Amino acid sequence: MGLFSKKKPPRREFMDWPREDISGDSVTFVRGVTHYQDNIFAVKNCTQFVVAGEPQNKYDKKAVMVAAVTEDALVQVGHLPGGEMVTHEIFELTGLLEDQQIMCVVKGFIEPYDGGLGVRVFIPKHSWLKARLNEEKTPTQS
Repeated sequence: MGLFSKKKPPRREFMDWPREDISGDSVTFVRGVTHYQDNIFAVKNCTQFVVAGEPQNKYDKKAVMVAAVTEDALVQVGHLPGGEMVTHEIFELTGLLEDQQIMCVVKGFIEPYDGGLGVRVFIPKHSWLKARLNEEKTPTQS
C-alpha cells in the first residue's frame, strides 16, 4: 500500500522506521509543488525528504511521492518526475525496503520558485540504483 494514502496521513509508526539515505549526485526538481505550497511553506527549512512509492495514485500507479521529514511527521511536498527510469527504479527500491519497514530518504532543499517555493532533491544515478536493486533481489546465503 505504501507509506501514504490520499485519505489518511502516514501512520505514526512509520516515523520510527530506520531510514536508508539513498541521496546521490543528481539534482531533480520535485513536480507538483504548486499543489503543496501550504505544506512547503510549513517545512521551508527542511533538508531531508522521504521518497516512497505511491501505487494508489490514481494518475500514475508508479508515482514516487516526496515528503519532508519533520520532528514528528512526514509532510508531502510533491512527486518525482514521472516516466523516468530513475523514478521507476526508486519506486521499486522503496517498495522492497518498505516490506522490511525501512524508509528511503534523500537530501534536498527548498528554494523560491515561480512566486512560491520549490523543492529540489538529490537522487542517485541509474547505475547505483540498478546495483542496489540487484542487492535487494539477490537471496542471501544461509
